Amino acid sequence: MIAPLAAHGVVGDTGTLVLAFAIGIGFGWALERAGLGSARKLMGQFYLTDFTVFKVMFTAILTAMLGTFWLARLGILDLDALYVPETFIAPQLAGGIVFGIGFALAGLCPGTSCVAAATGRGDGLAVVTGMLTGVTVTGLAFDRLERFYSSGARGAFTLPQLLHVPTGVVMLGVVAIALLGFWATNLLATRQSPIGNGQSPVAARHPAMAVVALALAIGAATVGNPSAAAPSIERIHPLQLAEWIRDRQPGLRVIDLRSEAAFDDYHVPTADRHPVRSLERLPWTRDQVVVFYSDDDAEAMEGARALNGRVRVCVLDGGAAAWIADVMSPALAAGASDEERAAFAKTSELSRYFGGTPRVGVNPGERQPAPTARAVQQVRRRGC
Repeated sequence: MIAPLAAHGVVGDTGTLVLAFAIGIGFGWALERAGLGSARKLMGQFYLTDFTVFKVMFTAILTAMLGTFWLARLGILDLDALYVPETFIAPQLAGGIVFGIGFALAGLCPGTSCVAAATGRGDGLAVVTGMLTGVTVTGLAFDRLERFYSSGARGAFTLPQLLHVPTGVVMLGVVAIALLGFWATNLLATRQSPIGNGQSPVAARHPAMAVVALALAIGAATVGNPSAAAPSIERIHPLQLAEWIRDRQPGLRVIDLRSEAAFDDYHVPTADRHPVRSLERLPWTRDQVVVFYSDDDAEAMEGARALNGRVRVCVLDGGAAAWIADVMSPALAAGASDEERAAFAKTSELSRYFGGTPRVGVNPGERQPAPTARAVQQVRRRGC
């Protein structure tokens, strides 16, 4: 079974908590050993007198980046099961500004403040208290902030997508920037203090590590992308799913990830409702084909990632809204060609099977309400 362990059911809920606790302890120990529990050392980054933060963080970035890439290429790590946070441009820019101001004023960030508090430092305790107070106030005022909080959504947006280049090329660029940064900060520190501060970047103290990192990055740029060994998640059109349901595709399971109220209002015939968090506890077999859908494709992908590698997983393109538009109320424009009319005849037959209402001579993009409960009951009486 390939990692992540929790997503693929290798460890249960208890095991996940134990692992999280152990990783947290290890992370805190590493921060303290690096001296990052000290506000004075962290503030040295802003005054360009101490570059420990830069060195530690860039070393961590390179280790994680190169490690995940090559573990995926070797088939040990399933990248589809790793959660990539969504990008919300304006809210995250605002949050970054607030975070930066808080960091500069307090001298500590959330992780290092917890380390400082755990070692009994008063400034760490004060920052943790302020952080929790801010979280509480934000939660209480969230109704007023929600519109801005959800604005500017770009999905799981990554640098390779932004730059339209392979993942390996981006990695090579990041490694090059890091190694140049290590060299530059060491040179600056040497000029500021002729006798030196007793520290040197990783590249200077361990040149073999820099060579290995550069070699792995060049290899990644040559390979291009890390997904060759990882199973893919299929996207299927609503009409294809409709055919599978009508033809009783062997092993087919349709999973609705929406709320109970949305499911009760209307759902794809034969679908079962399960929240993402419950998927690991359900029985699955290798011969199943599981189709996930929601109101949000990102949530459907999250459900698919939870089972990817264990069963064949698919995501319904466009979710419930696309099912309603393409299967339950397909439309044919007035000036359609003969070829389009022939294709629409097949679509109409499939639509009527599910109690849908094909429309002719209207705008295909015109939105229609969800099918009525009576139409759904008619579908159920057919045994679908």
